[in-house]
Amino acid sequence: MIDEVQDNAPNLERLRHGPIERHVEVVVYDHDNRPSRAVAPKALGLVERMAQRGAISDEMAAAAERFRSDFHTSALEALRAAQMHERITSGLLQQDISYRALRARRRILEAVEAVGHPGGSCLWECIGLEKTLKEWSQFKMTPESASGVLIGALGTLKVHYRL
Repeated sequence: MIDEVQDNAPNLERLRHGPIERHVEVVVYDHDNRPSRAVAPKALGLVERMAQRGAISDEMAAAAERFRSDFHTSALEALRAAQMHERITSGLLQQDISYRALRARRRILEAVEAVGHPGGSCLWECIGLEKTLKEWSQFKMTPESASGVLIGALGTLKVHYRL
């Protein structure tokens, strides 16, 4: 049975930041830490909004999701602040990454190289780091041009992934 998530409705401030998709199935946990399925609102990302508008095809949206998944698996997100109780030494810290993350990094590198510049940069920032097109294009080009760059990059990414 799927429960309706209560007290999870977006407030007016949240609604000003973009569209919300309703009735998305999610996993929630009760007081005993047991999982159950529920329905909740979900914020639509850049790719989802472009797909709904018809600006990109379903294959291009799938390519973007594959890139995003590889990006998160590869642990390429921005560094976070260290814990206060950790001792910081001078020099480079050796970072151990899993074989799965290493393979994902190679796939990201191949995809960015296949797309080229400025599309690869747009994919990295807007799909990987999930920044807005406005943030990415702030000093480079107009938002309309940035949208065209992203659409072109997603088309090339679709071909690269053979979708």
